[in-house]
Amino acid sequence: MFVLISNCGHDENGRYSGGSAGDQTGGEWQIIPWYNRPWNVVLRFENQQVAQMIADIARAAAKNNLIGYDQNQRTTYWQHLKASNYDPAQITIACEADCSSGVAANVKAVGYRLGIQTLKNVSVDAYTGNLRAVLKRAGAIELTASKYLTSDKYLRPGDVLLYEGHHTATNLDMGSNASWGTSDNPSTPSQKNYLSKGDKGTEVKEMQEKLIVCGYSCGSYGADGDFGSGTDSAVRSFQKDYGLTVDGKFGPASKAKLDEVYAAKISSNYEKISISTTSPSVKGIRVCGNKVPVCSEPGNANKIVGYLNDGNLISCDYRAWTNGSCFYHYADGWVDGKNLQGWVADNGRWWYLIGNGTLNYPKKQLYKVGIDTYYFDEDGWMVTGWQQIDEKWYYFRSWGGMQYDAVFGVEKDGITDYYYADKNGVMASDEWLKINGEWYYFRDWGARLYNAFHDDGENLYYLKSDGKMAHDEWLQINGKWYYFRSWGAAYRNELFTDPSDGNVYFGDSDGSMVHDEWIQVEEDWYYFRSWGAAMNIGLWSDGVNTYYFGKDCKMKTGWIIADDDTYFFRDWGARLYDAWILDGETWKYVDKEGKYIPEKDTNEQPDGSDGSVIYAKNNTKVQ
Repeated sequence: MFVLISNCGHDENGRYSGGSAGDQTGGEWQIIPWYNRPWNVVLRFENQQVAQMIADIARAAAKNNLIGYDQNQRTTYWQHLKASNYDPAQITIACEADCSSGVAANVKAVGYRLGIQTLKNVSVDAYTGNLRAVLKRAGAIELTASKYLTSDKYLRPGDVLLYEGHHTATNLDMGSNASWGTSDNPSTPSQKNYLSKGDKGTEVKEMQEKLIVCGYSCGSYGADGDFGSGTDSAVRSFQKDYGLTVDGKFGPASKAKLDEVYAAKISSNYEKISISTTSPSVKGIRVCGNKVPVCSEPGNANKIVGYLNDGNLISCDYRAWTNGSCFYHYADGWVDGKNLQGWVADNGRWWYLIGNGTLNYPKKQLYKVGIDTYYFDEDGWMVTGWQQIDEKWYYFRSWGGMQYDAVFGVEKDGITDYYYADKNGVMASDEWLKINGEWYYFRDWGARLYNAFHDDGENLYYLKSDGKMAHDEWLQINGKWYYFRSWGAAYRNELFTDPSDGNVYFGDSDGSMVHDEWIQVEEDWYYFRSWGAAMNIGLWSDGVNTYYFGKDCKMKTGWIIADDDTYFFRDWGARLYDAWILDGETWKYVDKEGKYIPEKDTNEQPDGSDGSVIYAKNNTKVQ
């Protein structure tokens, strides 16, 4: 089974530039199975927290279809990522990246999340021709062995796949033969199956660390990843002690024996741990205090092998409890945990050493580390996701930092809902909020309302697909048209004038625009055409009767001059034809076309024998 990668390769038209902001197809920045591009280098960040966060951000970016591909707008993704607390799921404005700027922006975002300056320094202007150099300066190692370039089996989350000058992508999953262990030494020829003097890299460092634990000194520099004279002597001594060929070459036989001895050396009382990155490009827990002793055995003050100073960072792999105190294994010695401060990972869960000299750690409380606030449960474990604290709801991101002062997305069952956390991290609920000049409504359970009406019992509002309240605009919703005024409420049971065209409309009881319909408003009648605007200034026929409307859109009655002719309209609006109308003391005639004929004016009441209609005073019909 292929692992998945986050791939950003072309715009909605299959081109590299000229497209519209956002992912119109769902395929501009997407998650796809690994494929052989071909890649010519993999850039890897060895720190697990850094690498996993790069993968998480790349995954979130691919899932947000407001993020598309366009080389001419390639840095707009970074601009909106920065404005969204470095979380792509929070981006609500369409923007663009290309493959290299997208990767660079994600790595840079990790730097800001974790406070790592070397990652912060990554330029989002990087391109495929210089991305290798840019990421190496940020601390990435190069992997060029064939197994990394032609297969997904040895890839880890956060690995950056690069085909220089052409394309780049981010690996998201753990390959079937990969782990959070070591990587091949990139400087070691692929045909070489052993380590020897002159080699450098993570495999050398791992070997040195195990040799030191097993009692073999690698020289004054300790486990520095450099196979020098001190390490050569340690390897040869180890080979001699265990009946191996003494040649200084650390091959399969030497490795197998060292792993066996090392496993026996590390007793069941020693717990495997991992340490987060707490400072730029350095892995480890920060030392608190000057001249902190390093002991050869946990808690044995009689076997001090050296000292550390305040601010030093130590890389730890094992923890041991002795006489109620916790000691951490560092290089060739052990350090009392009361003198340390920083993040510790145990079996995939995280906790935090406060470093006040008492081995304290936050429990059942909010606690700020750097620029972020975290929550630790009653046992001291860092939590993620939704948490109710003192009857208020908070959301903690995948890496633990609390959401605050931002709109953010949470995916569940393939659906992403958006929420708002105030400056204290408290989730908004059952309230209107104005954010960046736009109004949003957050439901009683917190999720932002979208593609839906909100009726507060007095006014009717509509929240669009992006959650913004509709205002000053027409919208067609479920086949009906609505107009939402400047402050958002639709018109219900009332006339309104569209400021853009000056036409008069009427909002029905449900807020929708009426059409093809007579409506009485107070004492006046209006007719609303098929497209909704009221009739005005002119004659109109419904196929049976003809009516007249003034410029105020009201139906008129009585004598009306229209098109240079005079007509008479009955009290219910219909125009009279072939009729006599008593106007004061004078009987006036309108012909079969409804036009007034002044020549027929008379003071005598006509008898209607010719079939004409006779109207008397007050327009009451006589005959």
